Amino acid sequence: MSTACANCSAPLGTPYCGQCGQHAVHGRLSLHDIAHDAWHAIAHLDSGLVRLVRGLATHPGRVYAEYLAGARKRYFNPVLFLLLVEGAYIALGTVVLKRQLALTGRTGQLVAEAAVLQADKLKVLLGLPLLVLLSWLLARPRYTAAEITVFWLFCLGFVTGIAELVGLPLQWLVPAQRETIKYIFGWVGGLLLAWHVFAFFGAARVGAVLRSVAIVLLSLPVLNYAYRLIYRAYGFDVPLGLVATLRDTFGL
Repeated sequence: MSTACANCSAPLGTPYCGQCGQHAVHGRLSLHDIAHDAWHAIAHLDSGLVRLVRGLATHPGRVYAEYLAGARKRYFNPVLFLLLVEGAYIALGTVVLKRQLALTGRTGQLVAEAAVLQADKLKVLLGLPLLVLLSWLLARPRYTAAEITVFWLFCLGFVTGIAELVGLPLQWLVPAQRETIKYIFGWVGGLLLAWHVFAFFGAARVGAVLRSVAIVLLSLPVLNYAYRLIYRAYGFDVPLGLVATLRDTFGL
């Protein structure tokens, strides 16, 4: 066994480096090493991702508390989680829209949806900083901005994963009821978001309840407004006023 880690140069006393976790390297790279590393990465990704999704679906408060307490290896990285879900959503959404185009032909609504779908990742870039700021102002000093950022990364990834990655296959299977399915899963996403906000920010005291309600009522228009900015950037005539955004968000 090597006396120093080939990755970080820390002294080795066991087959795995205590500094970075890499296995001790023996000689030159082999095909076995490549296969072993690939399998390890896949197995680790699968276990961490499944554990995260299962926890967010059953006990979200516990997931957030454990991650903030230091259990970082137990769960999948929040940034990568949201990026992975967004990538899957864009890919699957493209398939659904192509099927809808084949059935109904080219319409203004489908063209708009296709444009916004490809730019959906901008929703996070536009909405996340404002969500973090508003939540931090309401929840400080209990949570730091970094801790609230982790919450929103996990929360938005999970809500998108359920509301879209479950709803989109149903839209593909029952295209005639696509608008109804979108409406139902829009409400499902809103309810999931509210559940996670209450699980994270707490609902045991009157102050915590009011804070959670305020965060939910602020977060939904923020995400809606981010979508409206994307529509406007692609040349669609969408009103950006506060009243129009609130009416569209809450169906007024």
